Amino acid sequence: EDGNLFLLCSDGISFYDEKFKQTTSVSFGYPIQFYRSFGGYIAVLTGETKAGATLCMFDSEGNKKFTESFPFAVLDVQIIDDKIYLLAPNAVYCYDEKNVARASFEGNVQKMYAFDDGNVMLCYADSTKLLKVSEFVNY
Repeated sequence: EDGNLFLLCSDGISFYDEKFKQTTSVSFGYPIQFYRSFGGYIAVLTGETKAGATLCMFDSEGNKKFTESFPFAVLDVQIIDDKIYLLAPNAVYCYDEKNVARASFEGNVQKMYAFDDGNVMLCYADSTKLLKVSEFVNY
């Protein structure tokens, strides 16, 4: 959209301007588990195992906007406005500039969808469940 692009490798990311000149390159030192792109942001999850991970978030120009390590497996990431939602094996964590909130759930969630109103839809193999914003408590 803005003419910039990125190249994701096995353990790093490089950013290029509209003339294909490299502007930023970051080596993570750990394998990349997955990445997600949200509007003008790229979230990259790295780590040796799914028992713990580091999330790095960049804008489209390669500026690092957020880095945080987590002592739990991160199965999915979503960014809505100024909030980062993390799906862990038994909870959804919501990070914003001031707080970390957590809402627990049971069962094997395969995917989550966060909404502008703060609610999160959990998708199981055969059903869905809505985690309401009121179920999140400060962590």
